[in-house]
Amino acid sequence: MEYKAPVEAYSGVVREEIIGTGERALKLGGENILPLHFFDEGSLPNAPSFALEILDMEPVDWPEYLLEPFKDVISDPVRWAKRCEEFGADAVSIYLLSTDPAEKDSPADKAAALVKEVAESISIP
Repeated sequence: MEYKAPVEAYSGVVREEIIGTGERALKLGGENILPLHFFDEGSLPNAPSFALEILDMEPVDWPEYLLEPFKDVISDPVRWAKRCEEFGADAVSIYLLSTDPAEKDSPADKAAALVKEVAESISIP
């Protein structure tokens, strides 16, 4: 008797989104297969992507092994974002922790200026 692997039917489609503009744009989604089911019938039109997250302030209580690759740039979000790009990230996510009232309660205009500076310093969204 011949074995036939079961094929899971998935009728949904992940909506395709574009993050960024121009050559910096990153196209995500569009698949109509279950996650990691490349062997099933369906399509995965856009390659998987990954983003690295940075903070707008120096992290507290992070284990040393997480800080190691970024130890010389961790205090500067712009340099941290550039390091993420050097490591091959497709995008950078900025966690504006300093705007939290329980942290530094930084003003929104300061956070917006930082986001703009980071976005202008890297070539990925």
